[in-house]
Amino acid sequence: MEKLAARQDLRKRPWYSWLPLTALGVVGFVMFYNELVRTPHAKMVEQQLEVEFNRIVPHRQASTPHLRTSYKDTQALVETNYTTAASFEDLRNYYDRELTRNGWSFAVNVRS
Repeated sequence: MEKLAARQDLRKRPWYSWLPLTALGVVGFVMFYNELVRTPHAKMVEQQLEVEFNRIVPHRQASTPHLRTSYKDTQALVETNYTTAASFEDLRNYYDRELTRNGWSFAVNVRS
């Protein structure tokens, strides 16, 4: 008798009473997908970016760079900062040659 009453209670629930459980299932699936598929891909991209970054030889007057890398499930980052006394023109000419040698080209020419 109690089982029958429990089944009838389930049938009487409005359709939206299952939304929290459904939402929890969707969130769990997305987190699982990110962990198994997207995060490993972002780590691989980060490693590829680091290899490409290391192909670019810093200017001879630039300070020793400190390389920072990071990745999240949809993005990867490789960055560094340099300090130099070289002029903009000297740096621009050097990196024009260095980047071209590695197959790069400027998409936008901005001087600040």
